Amino acid sequence: MFFKYELNHLRPVAKLFVVLLAAMPFMGCSSAKKQAATPAFSPAAGTFTTTQSVTITDATPGAAIYYTTDGSTPTTSSTQYTTPITVTTTETIEAIAADLYHSQSTVATATYTYTPPVPAVTPAFSPAAGTYTSTQSVTITDATPGATIYYTTDGSTPNTSSTQYTAPITVAAASETIEAIATAAPGYLQSAVGTAAYTIVGGTPNLTQYVDCSSANNGIGTQAAPWNNIASANAQSLVPGSSLLFARGTTCDGELIPSGSGSAVAVITIGAYGTGAAPIINGTSGDPYALLLNDESYYEISNLAFTGGTTWGIYITGATQGATLNHIYLTNLNVSGVTAVGNQRNSSGLVGAFPACNEVFNDLEINGVVASNTTAMEGISVEGAGLCSSGSQSQGGPVTVENSTVHDVYGDGIYVALANSVSVKNNVVYNTGQCPSATCTSTVTPSGIVNWNTEAATVQGNESYSNSSWSTVDGGDFEIGAQSDNTISEYNYGHDSAGYCQAVYSQDNAPYTPTTSNSIVRYNICANNVLTDPNYGEIYADALGAGNFDGVQIYNNTIYLSTTITSNYGFVANGTYTGTVSNVFENNLIYSKSLPGMISVTATTWAISSNNNLYYNAAGTYSFVWEPGNGGGTFTSFAAYQTGSYNDSAAISVNPNLNGVIGYHSPGMPTLSSGNYTLPATSPAVAAGTFVCYSTCIAAGNGMGTQDFFGQTVAPVPDPNTTIPPGTPNPNIGAFD
Repeated sequence: MFFKYELNHLRPVAKLFVVLLAAMPFMGCSSAKKQAATPAFSPAAGTFTTTQSVTITDATPGAAIYYTTDGSTPTTSSTQYTTPITVTTTETIEAIAADLYHSQSTVATATYTYTPPVPAVTPAFSPAAGTYTSTQSVTITDATPGATIYYTTDGSTPNTSSTQYTAPITVAAASETIEAIATAAPGYLQSAVGTAAYTIVGGTPNLTQYVDCSSANNGIGTQAAPWNNIASANAQSLVPGSSLLFARGTTCDGELIPSGSGSAVAVITIGAYGTGAAPIINGTSGDPYALLLNDESYYEISNLAFTGGTTWGIYITGATQGATLNHIYLTNLNVSGVTAVGNQRNSSGLVGAFPACNEVFNDLEINGVVASNTTAMEGISVEGAGLCSSGSQSQGGPVTVENSTVHDVYGDGIYVALANSVSVKNNVVYNTGQCPSATCTSTVTPSGIVNWNTEAATVQGNESYSNSSWSTVDGGDFEIGAQSDNTISEYNYGHDSAGYCQAVYSQDNAPYTPTTSNSIVRYNICANNVLTDPNYGEIYADALGAGNFDGVQIYNNTIYLSTTITSNYGFVANGTYTGTVSNVFENNLIYSKSLPGMISVTATTWAISSNNNLYYNAAGTYSFVWEPGNGGGTFTSFAAYQTGSYNDSAAISVNPNLNGVIGYHSPGMPTLSSGNYTLPATSPAVAAGTFVCYSTCIAAGNGMGTQDFFGQTVAPVPDPNTTIPPGTPNPNIGAFD
C-alpha cells in the first residue's frame, strides 16, 4: 500500500525530468561539434603570367589546414599547410581546415591558370622602309601598351642600353638602316628586332644637320627643330656632302665624335650657323677630348671653340695600320683649357694629330687656330705618319700649319714630325715650355716651333718668343730637329727666349738616319735670346752623339746680342759636318750691345765656308772661337780671327748703322715702315755680301730665295760658274736686302 502510494506520488517528478532532458539540446548543452571555417587563398584564383606564392589561411582559431594539388579531395591525412605554396604552372589547390573542437570544413578550391609572357609587338616604322628622293623623318611606334623603344643606326643590334627613341629620326644619308626593339611592363618579353632600310637617291636631299644646345626640346636635326645635345649629333652617320652646324652663342657639353667620311668631291663640314660668338664644344671631366676624329677622312671643321677635355682638346687619330687619312682641315678654331697636367712631349695637348703605326695623313691643314692656356703639353702637335716602335718608319703629308697662334702651354708650341711637304708659315708662338721642373723631368725638352724627321719643310714668316724649358736644354724659338732633310727656315723673327733663336740638330737615333741634310737658315732676325740657357748661341748647330750634317747653309740673318749670359755667341756650331753638300755661314750680321762672343765653331769636321759676315760689338771687345782642336783657337780680335781661322777674309767688323730702334725685341714683326733692322743706303753692310749660291747651293733653296725678311725682292742669283753680269750689285749683309 505504501509502495503504491510513493510510486504514484513520484510520477509527476519523473515526467518533469524527462521533459528537461528533452529540452537540454535547445539550452546549449548538446555534445555535437561546429564545422571549421572554409580556408581562404591569397592571391585569389585567376590567370597569371608570373610565378605565384599562394598563402592559405583559415578564420577558425587553431585550425590545421590540409591541402592537395593532384585533384584528390583533401583529408586530415593530406599534406598539412605550413608555408606558402609556389605555383609555376596551371594548378588547382584544394584545402580543408579541422581541429579537435570543430568538424572538418567544407573543401575550398582555387585554380591558378599560368599564361607565359608574350613578346612585345615588333616596332613599326613610318614611312615604311624603301627608296626616297628626299630626306625622311622616320617615326617609330609600338602597339604594346606602355612600350619603350630603343634603336640603333650603326648596324649593331639594339638593346636597352641603346639610344631610347623619343623623337623622329632624320634620314638624310644616301643609305641608312634603323633597327629597333620594344620593352614593356611585366607580362611582356622584349620584342623582336624591327628593321627598316632607307635609301635616298636623286632629288636634292637635305644633308645639313643643326644643333642648338640652348633649345628646350630635342628636335629632328632641322634648323626649325634642331638637336639640343652632343649625343644626338654623335648618333648621326655623316656621308659625303653632309654638314653638322652648331648654333652661335651656345655651349654644348660633351665629346663630339663625328662618324662617317666624306669624299674627294664632297667633304663633310662641321661649323656654325646664326650670329654671335663661335659655338663652344665643352669637353667635361669625363671626356678625354672635346673633339675626336678616329679613322675619318675628308673633313673641314671651322668657326668653333673647343674647351676642356682631360687629355686633348682636338684629337685626330686612326687605328688602321697602313691606311691613309685624307684631307682634314681645321680652320678658324679656338682651343683652350685642356685639364691634363703634362709631363712629357705628346702626352697631352690642345690640338693633336697622331695616326696608327705607318698610317699616314694626306693633306692635313691647320689654319687660323688659336691654341692657348693649358697645363697640358703641346699647343699644336702633328705626326704625319704614326710612330712605330720598331722597323721602318713612314712619313705622311702634305702637312700645313699656318696663320695660327699658340701660347701658354707646358711643352712645344708647334711640333711637326714624320711628315713631308711641310708648311709652317705666319704663326705666332710665345710662352711655351711653361712646365715646372718639379713636374717635367723628361730629357726631351721643348721649343717654340719644331720640325723633326721631316722632308721638305718650310718654316717661314713666324714670330716665336718668350719660350722656356724646364732645364737648361732647348727652350728656343725655332728648331730644325734631327733626321730632317731639305728644311728652309726663312723670314722668321725670334726673340726673348731662354734658349737659342734657331737650332739645327742631327742625332744618331736608331732606326732613323743619323744625318740631317740640306738645312737652309736665311733672312731671319734673332734678338735678345739665350736669356737663361748658357749652352747656346742665337743660331746653334749641333750634331748630337754620332749624328752629322750634310749641308748646312746659314746666310743673310741679322742677329742682335743683348743678353747677360756672357758665354752667348751669335753663332755656335758643334759636331761633325760631312758629305758632299757645302756648309756655309755667310752674309750674316751680328750686332752686340756689349757681349764679345761673335762666332764659336768647335766642330770636329767642319769643312765650312765662313765669309762676308759683319761682326760688331758696341763695347769694342771680341771673341771668336774656331776649331781649337784643328789648329785654330780663341781669338780676341777680328784681325787675329781672320788670320788664325783662314776664314772670313771678306768679312768686316764695323758698325752697320742700323735704322730704327737698335736692338728692337718687342712682340710684333719688324717692318719696313718701322725701320727696325733695315739698313741705310750708306751702311757698310750694303752690297758687302756674296752670291752664296754662285758656287754651290742647295737646290731646294731656290737660289738665295725670292725675297728678304721684309718682303723685298731679292735679285736673281747668277748660275754657278757663269760670268756675273756687269753692274750686278752684291747682296747686302743681313736680313735686309
